[in-house]
Amino acid sequence: VGTGYGRVNVPFAHKAITEIACHARGANYMGGNKVRTILDMGGQDCKAIHCDDKGKVTNFLMNDKCAAGTGRGMEVISDLMQIPIAELGPRSFDVETEPEAVSSICVVFAKSEALGLLKAGYTKNMVIAAYCQAMAERVVSLLERIGVEEGFFITGGVAQ
Repeated sequence: VGTGYGRVNVPFAHKAITEIACHARGANYMGGNKVRTILDMGGQDCKAIHCDDKGKVTNFLMNDKCAAGTGRGMEVISDLMQIPIAELGPRSFDVETEPEAVSSICVVFAKSEALGLLKAGYTKNMVIAAYCQAMAERVVSLLERIGVEEGFFITGGVAQ
């Protein structure tokens, strides 16, 4: 079985399945038949998925803009801050006050804003928190548009 964006380019695959269907089926397998809402936090996109008790997709939405709110956006901020990506989450909480979110529309704008915040005297942790806040706002907006049902599950590399 071929899956993901390159699924049609797997010459030995007998079947091609979307990554959306795979995430739903995998969440159903790992989380049980009560899983209904899945947030797939991937490297290139973010998806909110609804599924039935067998893991069959009933509805989904994807982020509709650039890499803001994805693993790639986290990599850009990690590189900019020169901090290992695994440290971004914990460091985003190590601030005295919650900063305003940077741009949640575009990772290029967010990077530019992050540089401006550093020049204005923000600590790296504050800049990381501002980016994470923007990312959280994007994700919440996506989930609000599809609606969150009980049985919530997170998949993808950013889930960790």
